[in-house]
Amino acid sequence: MLYFSILSAFAWEAKTDNGGNPLLWPKTEILYYLNTDGYTDLSEAEIENAIIASADAWDANQFNAGLSFSYQGMTKTKGADFSDGEHTISFDDSWSEDPELLAITYVWSNSNGEIIHFDIEINIDDVEWSVSGETGKHDLHNSMTHEFGHALGLEHSDDLEATMAPTTAMGETKKRDINDDDAQGFTTLYPAGYDGTNNTTDVTDSENNSNGGGSYGGAPNTTPTPQNNGGGGGPVQLETGCSYAPANVLWLAMVGLLGMRRKN
Repeated sequence: MLYFSILSAFAWEAKTDNGGNPLLWPKTEILYYLNTDGYTDLSEAEIENAIIASADAWDANQFNAGLSFSYQGMTKTKGADFSDGEHTISFDDSWSEDPELLAITYVWSNSNGEIIHFDIEINIDDVEWSVSGETGKHDLHNSMTHEFGHALGLEHSDDLEATMAPTTAMGETKKRDINDDDAQGFTTLYPAGYDGTNNTTDVTDSENNSNGGGSYGGAPNTTPTPQNNGGGGGPVQLETGCSYAPANVLWLAMVGLLGMRRKN
């Protein structure tokens, strides 16, 4: 049984099972695909470059981690569907979720505490995207680096500078690259030499270990809701949503967080 103790300086959190054990991938490489159908505001090449760069931000070699993403090219598969067998990033022009959500990462796990599938849907019904940090639009690279963190099994972080922080703003690009808090979460869950074995791991964050996922910005938190998709112990689906935060909302979030930390 393997145990990790996380210093209070770090604020990252992991997706966990009912016993508090992190949900981990039982492999060392995650293959993923891209479907750009339905979105014409950016070129296919611009989208592809941004998505690849977002996944590559979680660089196993750079951070000496034991898990990596591997791009497999374009696909016609789209949407959130465990049964298609492809981990797919696609665009949704008929968004039925909260219009403030930028994207949703869907993660499926099994009864062994293993992550077995993910899909990312990107909101193009309500959100304007850019790949250059354009004012008044959301940066695709910035937001998708966050989403790939969810695909790894990370939840939101209390570190407002982290890629996995629950806040963002239009035009922001600083979270394209992961910071020390993100890297600590990444390498703790998947250390160098990780062989895909899902060890029982006690992840202890002495500063705050209460977040259950939610919004990437100023919208109300959305706690991942387990949904039994197969019946009789079938795969469980978790949703993690991400939404935008205007500058004033981001400031209020920062003030609230600072106030909580002063009390501790």
